[in-house]
Amino acid sequence: MRLHLERHLDIPCRQFAHPTQTVVRRDMTVAQAAEALRSRQVSERVIYFYVVDEQDKLCGVLPARALILGHPQEMIDSLMSPPVVCRGEQPLREALAMFARHRFLALPVVDEEDRLLGVIDLDLYSEEAVDRVVAEREADVFQLIGVWMEQYQTGRPFQAYRLRMPWLVCNLVGGMLCAAVATLFAGVIAQVALIAAFIPLVLTLCESVAIQSLTLSLQRLHVAAVNWRGLARLGGREIRAALLLSATCALVVGAAALFWGWPNHHAALVLAAAILLAMCLAAVAGVVVPLTLRLLRLDPRVAAGPVVLMCVDVAALLVYLGLATLVLR
Repeated sequence: MRLHLERHLDIPCRQFAHPTQTVVRRDMTVAQAAEALRSRQVSERVIYFYVVDEQDKLCGVLPARALILGHPQEMIDSLMSPPVVCRGEQPLREALAMFARHRFLALPVVDEEDRLLGVIDLDLYSEEAVDRVVAEREADVFQLIGVWMEQYQTGRPFQAYRLRMPWLVCNLVGGMLCAAVATLFAGVIAQVALIAAFIPLVLTLCESVAIQSLTLSLQRLHVAAVNWRGLARLGGREIRAALLLSATCALVVGAAALFWGWPNHHAALVLAAAILLAMCLAAVAGVVVPLTLRLLRLDPRVAAGPVVLMCVDVAALLVYLGLATLVLR
């Protein structure tokens, strides 16, 4: 079945299930099941065999190996495995999540009474859709390092310079802003020298979580419609994840700061609190910037890595040095 994926994610799975000829009864022997399958002259691609009872309710899945190597008089219900199923009314997005989670090549679809309606398999994805997704993900990777894939492939030095230099300008501007922030808080840095030693670590942690969130946002733009509710849901999920990640990092770095000889425990608490807050802000930035631009009908590609990282670096440094100034001076 050919489809444009993002237009069908909320349609019930039953509309995409197709009948299958690879169904056998649980009260059959291996020999009887093999004979029944041969008599049907199965023309479809065989992925799995599905076991049903007298009411056509799905009972299990029979591995091909079990059917081929099983003793002819062995009962099917002794060889089958518990099925993983999609409900007919579940949206297609949930079926796709099950494909990704379980690594199955096909999933049976059942109704409210567990009767087999059909099968969804990986042919649901058209070659066109798969090629498009792969191309978009490759473009995202190039974009995150400030290079458009299509433009990079032209091989013209001046054009490459013209297209790549704006992204480097983001890095230059971000670096100069960070230098200005560090100068603004030079007093506290001079007072507590170890504050400067931990600046690269704070920035690295924030940049990492921002890139992770940005990647998830770009992938969402490829497979689902964007609305304010979806933005709030994704942002909330990222904040919760960032809280767990940042709390772990804050505890580890705070303990390390105490070990390395910070003058008092308040300084270590400042470092831990700054990491906690700055990483959460970085995660929010990675989600909010590209999705908001799409909602405003602007090109989300301007939210590429260099732009988000510039904002994250400046914000993280302000949070870190600002907290240090408030507490330590």
